Amino acid sequence: MKGAGSRARMHATLARQGKGFLVLDLGSSPNTTMSRVAHDRLLQYLGLPAQPDPDLMSLSFLAVHVREEALEALHIDTRSVVPQAVMPPVTLNGTYTDDWGITYRPTTIGGQILYYEMVTHPLSRATGPRDLATHAWPQTPDTATWEALGLRAAALAQDTEYAVVGHPGDTSLFEVGIALLGMQRFMMALVREKELVHALLHHILDVQMRRMEGFLAHVGQYLDVLCVGDDLGQQTGLLISPDLYRQIVKPYHKQLFAAIKSKTRARLHFHSCGGIAPLIPDLVEIGIDVINPVQITARGMSPADLAQRYGDRVAFWGGVDTQSLLRSGSPADVRRQVRELASTLGKQGGYVVGAVHNIQADVPPENIVALYDEAWRISKG
Repeated sequence: MKGAGSRARMHATLARQGKGFLVLDLGSSPNTTMSRVAHDRLLQYLGLPAQPDPDLMSLSFLAVHVREEALEALHIDTRSVVPQAVMPPVTLNGTYTDDWGITYRPTTIGGQILYYEMVTHPLSRATGPRDLATHAWPQTPDTATWEALGLRAAALAQDTEYAVVGHPGDTSLFEVGIALLGMQRFMMALVREKELVHALLHHILDVQMRRMEGFLAHVGQYLDVLCVGDDLGQQTGLLISPDLYRQIVKPYHKQLFAAIKSKTRARLHFHSCGGIAPLIPDLVEIGIDVINPVQITARGMSPADLAQRYGDRVAFWGGVDTQSLLRSGSPADVRRQVRELASTLGKQGGYVVGAVHNIQADVPPENIVALYDEAWRISKG
């Protein structure tokens, strides 16, 4: 059977009983895949046919559904259940507006689009909760979207032994708040306009709960892992204080996670970039089983320290540095870090190997192959 042993090894790993082997992930979510350019280069390096127009998981990242033949070549243990991102109408200058009302513009190098960045924040002028009532909030995706994913999830669960990983395409609360108000306004509002922030988070939570309910109704029974995310950190630590997170944001996360846990037995995987170590106990308290991407170059994110402090309570997923190592290191350097992470983050048996966030356009394909080849070697003993 395809993926022989992958699901069992994932369950053992997320129960922190995976000592002596690694589980390999690439492409399981919009935060653990690769850019379109990196994907093109990898296919060429592996001698696989080009895929000029791959399906996307994320429009802003231009992050792809990785081609099945590439996943097989790299011995990847996970398979994704993620909706295809559909590009809205694009203006003459290349911008598009998403269903939250946020406009994005393309960033290009040599005429090639690498990603899209936000240029408008539709609620930046909101003065109070009443202004939120007239905003055009996203509609719940139609049932056909979830039905198609349900068929894929069922096939993966019944016909393969891959670990089935789901993500409905958008799950954040805090990040959406920043995007709607703008970073500066949102951060100030957390302190000065708490009534507005609570009303905003309430609206966002309502959208995400409806989206998650539809998704899990069709795929929840088949998933081994469910991914959610909300970037709470940066290179130098948290974006807000632990106290402010606990007072304002955590209650909304708690409601979302509790609803998820009531509808699926899947392990709950939480993505947040940056130095989020101070919040790991809070996240575990409200239901998180897995921390991703484990940005080891951020403050407070030493692999050895994370494993010592939290390795008995949570599993780790990611860890291989995309910021400099994968981009400019040698294959030997990459292999060395994989071994180091296996012995630190994997010390208590709870480590899924992968890159820190999506693999970017400037990562040489030989380093991608080195990452997964070394992890595969360790996994096979």
